[in-house]
Amino acid sequence: MTPRQKELRKAEIIAWIKSQGYTEDRYGNFKIVWNSGEYRYKLNKNKLRYETRCDKVWFRISSGFWKDLTIENNKIVGMHQ
Repeated sequence: MTPRQKELRKAEIIAWIKSQGYTEDRYGNFKIVWNSGEYRYKLNKNKLRYETRCDKVWFRISSGFWKDLTIENNKIVGMHQ
C-alpha cells in the first residue's frame, strides 16, 4: 500500500467515524458516550484502535492495521481482538 492509498483509506474511515456521531477530541481521537459507556477510536500511524473506558483507564476492544481496514455494510471490516 502506497502512502497515498493509506491516506485515502484513513480519510474514508475518519469520515465514516464522524458520520456515526463520534466527535474529535484535542488529541485527534474520536469519542462518543453511548449506553452509559464511553468509547473511542484511537488513530495511530499504522493502526486504528477501538477502545472503551473503565474508570480512568482505556481498554482495547479491537484494532487493525490501516492496510487491512475497509468499510462494508456500514461497518469497519478488518479489526481483530
